[in-house]
Amino acid sequence: MAGEAARLLERFGRRYAAAVRLATIVPIVPIALFRASPEHFAATAAVAAAAAVWTCGYAWWLRAGRGHAAVTLDVVVLLGLYSSIFMTDAVEDRNTGWLRLLITFACVTCQWHTPPLVGGLAALAAGCATGTSRRRT
Repeated sequence: MAGEAARLLERFGRRYAAAVRLATIVPIVPIALFRASPEHFAATAAVAAAAAVWTCGYAWWLRAGRGHAAVTLDVVVLLGLYSSIFMTDAVEDRNTGWLRLLITFACVTCQWHTPPLVGGLAALAAGCATGTSRRRT
């Protein structure tokens, strides 16, 4: 009985995480585009589109029940998206907030369908990497 409850809870966590990730990408992409400078709009649009495609694919992957295997790939893709700040000059434009929102929601929803150690390591890896690029004034 306890095993069945744990399985159902993990399944619910994956589905809820997928729904939250999809719901949050809807406002995050326009935020990225509205805040982009005209000279970096195309690059920002490409990165935002990649983020939207990845989020949709990841949500499908979660709903299919492959959450644990996807977490590592999710962290790698999100860090790759965050590294685009150098291509889009997002630090100078002060347009990194949308990426931080995306990664923050990813870290939170990861906790709902992974063991504590896996979720904690994913959040630590993504959180530390995004925190190092903050502009110091």
